[in-house]
Amino acid sequence: MVLSMEKQSYVYLMASASRRALYTGVTVKLRERIYEHEHDLIEGVSSKYKCHRLVYYETFNSVTDAIAREKQIKGWRREKKVKLLESMNPEWKDLAADWFPEELLLHGRPIQFASADKRKVPRAYGRADDSARPLNGPRDDD
Repeated sequence: MVLSMEKQSYVYLMASASRRALYTGVTVKLRERIYEHEHDLIEGVSSKYKCHRLVYYETFNSVTDAIAREKQIKGWRREKKVKLLESMNPEWKDLAADWFPEELLLHGRPIQFASADKRKVPRAYGRADDSARPLNGPRDDD
C-alpha cells in the first residue's frame, strides 16, 4: 500500500492538566487520535503523563510537511513550545473539550470497549452491507 503524501495532516500539542507535560504528535486523523489520547488507548509518553488536553494544532496539505514540522517542534526547548501554543491559545484551553459526548453511542446504545488494546475509534456506521446506516439513522429492529 502506498501512502499518499498529499493528504491533510495535523501536528498537535497535548498537555497534562497541570501543564507540566507537553506531547507533540502528527496524524492524518486528528479527531480519532485525540480520542485515543484522552482515553489512554495509546501506551507511551502521553498516557504516562496524562496528556489528555489538546492545546494546539496546525493543519498541513502534505504528510511530509507535517512530519517535518513535528520534528522541528520536537527539537525545540519547552519555552519555545509554550510561546507557540500561547500565541494561539493563551489560556491553554482544551480545544477538543466539546468534540466527544460523555458516552459514544452506536445505534443509540453506549459503546463498550473490550480493552485498552483497542486502537481504533468505532466507526459511525453499521455493517458494510446494505443495512449500513448513519449513527442517528432509523433502526430496523425498533
